[in-house]
Amino acid sequence: MPAARTPAPFADDVPSVMMGRLRALGPALDTARKGELDLVGKAISLFDRLRGEPPASSEDRPDTPLIERFKAGDQAAFGEIYERHYGRVVRVAWRMLGSRAQAEDLAQDVFIRAYHALPDFEVRARLSTWLYRVTVNACLDQLKSGRRKYERPADDSALERRRSTDPGPDGAFAAEQRRQLVTEGITRLPEKYRVVIVLRDIEERPYKEIRDILGLPVTTLKMRAIRGREMLARVIERMVEP
Repeated sequence: MPAARTPAPFADDVPSVMMGRLRALGPALDTARKGELDLVGKAISLFDRLRGEPPASSEDRPDTPLIERFKAGDQAAFGEIYERHYGRVVRVAWRMLGSRAQAEDLAQDVFIRAYHALPDFEVRARLSTWLYRVTVNACLDQLKSGRRKYERPADDSALERRRSTDPGPDGAFAAEQRRQLVTEGITRLPEKYRVVIVLRDIEERPYKEIRDILGLPVTTLKMRAIRGREMLARVIERMVEP
């Protein structure tokens, strides 16, 4: 019988330091806080709630027909490319910058650049990888300029209403609290760890693709992923301390 497959994102470095640290948080939390946050055993689901659509196969290049149509003068093809990738670009930028508004502004700049670059784009390359690279570089440039502000969700009042009617650890409020913890915790990581956590653990990109995006060796990326998870666990631990 084949061995059970460890769920992503920790399949490549189990036992994970982050998992151990998150489990260790349990006894330190009081009952009410545990009911809201329930971090023990939730490391995988924390990332699951931040992910979007499942990643495409690394061999799949679904954008090639659209790129070829655009090169042939079909402007509508770019609209389809925009709709297909806009959510992914905004998601990455939001996790990197901590601001939805900044992420949406940055996404517009990314697609303006894509519009001008596509006529010379090599169709054998993956457009999604190129967009990741442009998005990440734009985020890093913006972070270096100091223009970064973490935004709390706008629906805090709605969360409070859920809290009063559904206080259980598996309720909507607890799930949203966990999501907020990880979202804010990621923005507190140093940039070199933040970008790997976003690409590997939220976007679930394979290390070989992250290597192409960041231009770093896979061994370096794996070490940063391990270190970033460890740091994120400590950040979350400090955030939930009474």
